[in-house]
Amino acid sequence: MKKLMHYQKGTAQIVLLSGMHIGGSKESIKIGGVDSPVIRNPITNLPYIPGSSLKGRFRMALELKYDDYSKTNAGPSEDLNNNSLVAKLFGSGSPQGSNEATRLIFRDAKLSDGYEDYAMGEEKMELRMDRSKLAGASTGPRTQERIAAGARFDFEVMIRIFESDNEDLFKKRVEEAMALVENEYMGGSGSRGYGQIKFENVKWEKVNI
Repeated sequence: MKKLMHYQKGTAQIVLLSGMHIGGSKESIKIGGVDSPVIRNPITNLPYIPGSSLKGRFRMALELKYDDYSKTNAGPSEDLNNNSLVAKLFGSGSPQGSNEATRLIFRDAKLSDGYEDYAMGEEKMELRMDRSKLAGASTGPRTQERIAAGARFDFEVMIRIFESDNEDLFKKRVEEAMALVENEYMGGSGSRGYGQIKFENVKWEKVNI
């Protein structure tokens, strides 16, 4: 194992340009309520973007850009030497990569201070089409909860920097992933207009240990 030298801390604000849905627990659904609520902190009831969602979206964006994924099972990248750096940054499930430390640590993105009004969310009706009748399906509309456009979330990612790591290239790959996600979406139903986002005020800070 290489020696850990320091960290690079990346921060930004995630701005919602359209309503975003990342699904949460349905345990609290009541009659007349939404069918698919957004994920929320169980104590504060404030919505957030899970670090796992951010990590998965960033990883997939880079795998697609560099055509870097397991060709045997269409699974995640396992090639530690690929120019994408995906397996090195996000981790590898292959035996060859088991001794390679994951570089990226994603934090949950909390709703930014001053944007608590967006915590209420909005209800979006979704109607499934019956193509044989060229009309709405008889099952009726489905209601999804979204966090409305204009909300902001605090983004934070830590990069572990070990001996001989190219930290500038690591930061470049993270920023590439940000740009790719901006061109696509965050959360579910992106092909239907959900989850368009923008990263603002991106900053990097060296954290010594």
